[in-house]
Amino acid sequence: MEALGHRPLDRFRLGHRHQPDGRLHPPGRQSRPRLWHPGRAGPGASVGGPAPVDRSNWYGTQLDHDDTVADIVTVRLSHRANDWLQIANDTRVGYYTRDFLPTAPSCNSTNNAANGGSNCLANLFDGNPATVPFGGLGGPSSPYYLDQWGAQNVTTATADFSVGGFKNQFIAGLDVSYEYAERTNTVNTGLGRPTTSNLLDPTSPDWSPNFIASTDRETDSTSFALFVSEQFWITDELSILAGLRWEDYKAESDLTDKFCPTQPNTVPVPPPPVGCSGYSTAPTPTTPGNYIPRTPGPTVSSLEVSEDLLDPKASVIWEPTESQTYYVSWSKSSQPATGAAAGNASTPISETQQALKPTTGETYEAGAKFGLFGDKLGLGLSVFQIERDNVKTLEGGEVVAAGQSIRSRGFEVSATGQITDKWVVQASYAYLDAEVLNFGNANPLINAAIAGKEATNAPENSASLWTTYMPFDDLTLGGGVQYRDEVVLNYSATVAGGVVTGVTENRAPYYLSFDAMASYEIGDGVVVQVNGYNLLDRDDNYAQTQNSRLVPAAGRTVIFSTQATF
Repeated sequence: MEALGHRPLDRFRLGHRHQPDGRLHPPGRQSRPRLWHPGRAGPGASVGGPAPVDRSNWYGTQLDHDDTVADIVTVRLSHRANDWLQIANDTRVGYYTRDFLPTAPSCNSTNNAANGGSNCLANLFDGNPATVPFGGLGGPSSPYYLDQWGAQNVTTATADFSVGGFKNQFIAGLDVSYEYAERTNTVNTGLGRPTTSNLLDPTSPDWSPNFIASTDRETDSTSFALFVSEQFWITDELSILAGLRWEDYKAESDLTDKFCPTQPNTVPVPPPPVGCSGYSTAPTPTTPGNYIPRTPGPTVSSLEVSEDLLDPKASVIWEPTESQTYYVSWSKSSQPATGAAAGNASTPISETQQALKPTTGETYEAGAKFGLFGDKLGLGLSVFQIERDNVKTLEGGEVVAAGQSIRSRGFEVSATGQITDKWVVQASYAYLDAEVLNFGNANPLINAAIAGKEATNAPENSASLWTTYMPFDDLTLGGGVQYRDEVVLNYSATVAGGVVTGVTENRAPYYLSFDAMASYEIGDGVVVQVNGYNLLDRDDNYAQTQNSRLVPAAGRTVIFSTQATF
């Protein structure tokens, strides 16, 4: 029976993770205001960055919140069918909910002109305490609620065998996934959120909204993928690896809309759509919102995206000793027009996305890995070039732009190992030269002005170091540092008279964090531990950077924890 693969199950692993999270409640973190100041990028250009305000400032209202709950269950099965065949099956099921209402502050030279004629940017930098920099408080006027679940199952068969005396490893597998999301958006028929705040001395105002459900969007996506790879050893040291992945991806979205839209900002104003006696009006701080129901009832619209994706790869690998590996590789990758997770966006599929081609990438890489001192220390080096076409720009999970082409060239070095029985070190450094080849704008003048500039969210230099030392058997001390160069967040250009008159960019400062830890095992599998993060309490570290928004990272943080193993 064993010859036919009927052996007992070798390994079964079950895991569960439950993670509730409540953020943005005062005094939580949120985006810092945007601002513009000229000069750093050369003549005719300007650079935007974070406003010089205290990190502890809270610009939200009493109702701001971001409440999430995530549950993930994982199951792994593995079975050796016989001496040459290994089968593994991995399943992951997740459930996620979110209730979200944020405030997005801003500050520029034209913002809040109606507020006493003030100019936020000028007042912020004029050094005169009598001129108050009133910034804008934007963001949605009502929350959304998201219920989402998904499942993925990956089955992999690995066969090790010889053909004509040549060693082979053949891998084949099936990757199937499903995702469903229901997102309910709301409108506010009460008073609107406050629109301005003193950036230097903000308050946390209260307001009187009345949220009611307005749209319901149901989105589901399915992915069915087959993958194969073959590694063929020409000699004991030299092998060739080739692989292919084919994916059939489909996403469908149904939108139920209960109310008529607000009036568009166009001249002349078009008539309201069929089923609407007029346009709805959004709330202001002094006027309730007035949303007109559609007649004879809500409208339902459906959109879908379907893609067939094919991703090949190939490598040549040389392993002259067990401690040395050299390789060159090439691969292609592709991603659907909707992105990786369609259900997260308020508009996961749009008519624009239906016409978009997938994002594609082509990677060339060469590298080497070494083991030194009896493999106690591992060194790695790689050089690479990645070209991506039809790159999409996301903000808040939404595709806000597409069509960019970006080329990235660079190298990475790493060292990981145990210097002594008590001393462990992990270090890495990466250099990245990422360049915009095509900005993807409909105006060729803007494309020409931005082509050749550095790509967004691509630090030129990044490095990390982490080391631990055990002065005693039960005591572990650790410390390290993380660094990333400043990055460009986005570009915009102005055109007048057929000429580009200026290019503006938003930048996020460099990231630098010194961290440390100490743990002590007090016995019977019980460990007490203290971790410290951002020990220098640097103000300009950012946890998230996306398009023109920055979310500040936590200041100096110390966390005490206890772990028990039994």
